[in-house]
Amino acid sequence: MRIVDEEGAPAHLGLRPFLIYAPWLAKEIVTSNINVARIILSRVMPLRRNLILVPAKQRSEIGRVIFANSITLTPGTVSVRLEGKEILVHGLSLDESAEDMAGEMGERVSRLERCEDASANECDDDSTESTPNHPGPPNTPGQGES
Repeated sequence: MRIVDEEGAPAHLGLRPFLIYAPWLAKEIVTSNINVARIILSRVMPLRRNLILVPAKQRSEIGRVIFANSITLTPGTVSVRLEGKEILVHGLSLDESAEDMAGEMGERVSRLERCEDASANECDDDSTESTPNHPGPPNTPGQGES
C-alpha cells in the first residue's frame, strides 16, 4: 500500500487537505501570528512557556504527523516529539490544557482521515461531532459470507 506519492504527499487524501483543511489552518496561523506579535510587542511580555503532552487521537501515523506539523506551523507552538499517540508541545504562552489544544485542530485532522473513502458531501460539514467509522453496509445472507 502506498501512503505517499513520489513527491512525499499523502496521495490517499487527494485534494481534500488543500480545499478544506488548508484554508482553516491558514486562518489559525494568521490568528496565532497576531497573538504572538502582541506578546512580543507587549511591555510586560506575558510569557508562559510550557511543555505539555497533547493526545493525538488520529487513527493513522500520517494523521498524527499532519496534526503535529499543524501544531508546529501555528506560531507560538512547536511539536517537540511525537511518540505513539502523544505529542510533546512547547508553547510560548500556553494557557489552554492539552485537551483544549487537541480540540478543533485534532478533530479536523481526524475528519480528513475519516473522509479518505467517503464522498465529499459527507466530509465538508464544519461540525466537530465524531461519527463512527462503519466499514460499509452489513452483509445480507448469502453475500460475502463463507
